[in-house]
Amino acid sequence: MPEKPPRQKRSTTLRFDLPPGNGVRWVARRKIEVVAAVMAGAAALDEICRRYALSLEEFESWRQTHGAEASRLIASRSRRGRKG
Repeated sequence: MPEKPPRQKRSTTLRFDLPPGNGVRWVARRKIEVVAAVMAGAAALDEICRRYALSLEEFESWRQTHGAEASRLIASRSRRGRKG
């Protein structure tokens, strides 16, 4: 009997709508998206700070201000991914 090929695992990587790296107007929605991407492990903190010219202190202030909304965004996208 021939061997079956291994089953493809569904990707559990969440997708985030990160803004472009230049000339961004930092409204709350964009900050939440960036914080959520880092919290979910979809983007590295050092990469985000470099891409958007943020200091660690500035990012941390975003996380403190928008962390709860970012957590809800991650949970929402996780649930949506399980349904599809």
